[in-house]
Amino acid sequence: MVSRWKAIAGVSVVGVSCGVMMTGWEARRKKGERIVIVGAGIGGLATAVALRSQGFEVDVFERAKELRPVGATLALAPNGLAALSAISQEACEKVLKSCTMPEKCVVKNLKDEVIKETRFINNKALLVAWHLVQMHLADDIPGKYIHLGHTFQKYEVDELTRKVSVYFKLADGSEKVVQAKCLIGADGVHSTVRKFMFNSETEPIFHNKVMFRAVLPKETCPLPAASLPEQGVQYTWSASSDRDLFSFRET
Repeated sequence: MVSRWKAIAGVSVVGVSCGVMMTGWEARRKKGERIVIVGAGIGGLATAVALRSQGFEVDVFERAKELRPVGATLALAPNGLAALSAISQEACEKVLKSCTMPEKCVVKNLKDEVIKETRFINNKALLVAWHLVQMHLADDIPGKYIHLGHTFQKYEVDELTRKVSVYFKLADGSEKVVQAKCLIGADGVHSTVRKFMFNSETEPIFHNKVMFRAVLPKETCPLPAASLPEQGVQYTWSASSDRDLFSFRET
């Protein structure tokens, strides 16, 4: 779903509701014409895998120096798995092997008292660690096309060649300029590509609801060991609740 667009020098600049921006929308599969993606999260890598499967030359640039196991748990519904399978059957099979299917959700207070327990009947959603999905998608892309330690600075569009120059700052302070037919910004909710594209901060709108999520080692949990699942713990606090509650589930 396209949420916003504008034209720069005759080249389409599109903002997509999932946080992916593209310049040079009309990019074609021509030898030597390159697509640059900023952001090596799930969105950026999935986009890269999908485009490469269609014959595009794609490079992914990420400001982090390494892809580390961060993030909490994702719930994958059947439609999400179908989309992943369409992008990469191999990545989908790896994700399926990394998933777990929850049987119930238990809500307790800090005294280890059960407040609510819900069993999932005919559940088809799977749980998987965010970083595992990222890792499996990255496995589908040759390493030379994933460039770490590159921080996006700006882009410029050439009216004559209809190409975009993307400027990156490297970890050592030097600058790198990459020529491409198309630029896709998939660098998250605080996207620097989006800020530059629309010449504004474009900050998220606060809806007066807060959710804190974290995955913690079992030894740090304030609950008896017998209460904890074997593979890990995911806490969830809801600020809209009238009590300090949290839930945990196997991850």
